[in-house]
Amino acid sequence: METRETPVEAGLEVPFVAEAPRRWDFGDATPPVTAAQTTHAFAKAGRYVVRGFEGESLREELTIIVSPRAAFHLVPPDARFAVIARGLEDLAPAIDFGERMAGPESTQAWLDGSPLLGWAFEQASAGTSGWVDPREGLATFAWADTEDTRLSVVGTIDAPNALKSLTAWLLDRGWSPIAPVLGLWRFEQEDRALDVFVDRGALYAVDTPVAGRLPSAQSRIAAASSQGLETDGAVATALDRLPSGGLVIFSRAPEALSWRFATAAVRISGDEARLEGRLHGAAPLWTVPTQPSGVRFLSHAPEGPVLVASASVPPAELAALALGTPGTPRRKQLELELLAQNTDVDRVSSAFAGLFELCVYADVPGFIRSTLQGNGRPSPQGTILFEAPVTTAEPIEAFVDALARRWDLSLNKNREKQLRLWRGPLVGRPLEVALTEDSLFAKAGSVIDEREPVDLSSTLGSRFDGAFGPRHVSVLLDVGQLRRELLQPRLMTDIDPRRALPAQALAVTLLDRLSQLDVAMVDLAPAPDGAVVQALLKLRKP
Repeated sequence: METRETPVEAGLEVPFVAEAPRRWDFGDATPPVTAAQTTHAFAKAGRYVVRGFEGESLREELTIIVSPRAAFHLVPPDARFAVIARGLEDLAPAIDFGERMAGPESTQAWLDGSPLLGWAFEQASAGTSGWVDPREGLATFAWADTEDTRLSVVGTIDAPNALKSLTAWLLDRGWSPIAPVLGLWRFEQEDRALDVFVDRGALYAVDTPVAGRLPSAQSRIAAASSQGLETDGAVATALDRLPSGGLVIFSRAPEALSWRFATAAVRISGDEARLEGRLHGAAPLWTVPTQPSGVRFLSHAPEGPVLVASASVPPAELAALALGTPGTPRRKQLELELLAQNTDVDRVSSAFAGLFELCVYADVPGFIRSTLQGNGRPSPQGTILFEAPVTTAEPIEAFVDALARRWDLSLNKNREKQLRLWRGPLVGRPLEVALTEDSLFAKAGSVIDEREPVDLSSTLGSRFDGAFGPRHVSVLLDVGQLRRELLQPRLMTDIDPRRALPAQALAVTLLDRLSQLDVAMVDLAPAPDGAVVQALLKLRKP
């Protein structure tokens, strides 16, 4: 008689092989199986003694050590998008952060829209994990070919009792039960349908419109590899390289993009949520552009922007990222639309040098005036500055002319030697576009001459780990800067301070009610196998 120990993960098929038919008793209360070769998946973690009998004689005894199923294995390998909590301990900080950033109502609406996750969160918040396995985690995911379908999954300690608990939870919240069909428990609430089933010890829920119920989801999950997302070796390697802890985001690239999939870890600590990840491809997503000659706009931009964007990418590759790669149906359609405005995409993109920089500033005095003139209705006001070095001016001049015609802008155009200048109104605010032989500059909105020029590229690069540097695509939203400007008292000779201050206070109150967000930043930089992504969400301290 052979005795040995074998480690395995919950939910994964274990092979059992003998030279002659045997009766296999798996030690987990499931019915025995008689066969020379068979497989068996253990639904939950534990230590199991498997015995193989020939007649009444014990011929083989194996000890199976079953560990919790990895959260990545709960998500089918053909998922297009997934958000995964590798352990239930990662869920509570994410919910708390979401409540502070988007508000309790929005967060609760999200939980109501994912009933299985709402139930699991209550299980985890009760002080004990209940029927949920805290070590297996949970996930919400979607397939590319099933519109209006949201799927979620959570690992369980005891699937039958977990299903009973979830059923009671759903009934308490107004879901109506429908007769179970082939192991599928169905519920309905108004125009929504929720199909719940158990697969390899995990509890799955499929949320669809009643008219669009997806009956194939259960069989599709059952047929999926037990390795889940890690069925693909490249995906498995990428997931294993992520920092430990926090949530994991997985996404497959839309058609015709130069990267295959994206992986990222989101770690939450106090008032900050940081994302570290990659877009995975066979080569860098864009080549390193030659740094344009001259001084970068961000190196001498006015201080205090509330939005900063910088893209240091070859124009053709930026067009591919934004419009799709040449030859794809989407790109062809956009090219035809632009061609109708006498604009050739390739000719215009090749006229740029590969650096695009933009800043947006708040105009608090203008906001106060417009709010008071609008009987107290807030009317945002500000200034937009944009600059891009160019290599050839003529195609860009034609492009600006085409846009003015397309948007029906009343712009006066002047040309003096090598300077082309367009001036006119844009949504009731002044617009100025200046084109030289080596630069395109645009300004829309109010005058901001009172702001001192500063080196934003160096400041932001130091603040955000190299963002806003050469090769990078970076965006910053500084809500804190906007709030500080709104809180600053203003001396305005044309408006009574007793009217101006309440307008500012109202704006701050509305801003605070919307969110506690202080700073949001996203940065991409090319890597040998795609691109590195970092992001930061920072909340205002209470």
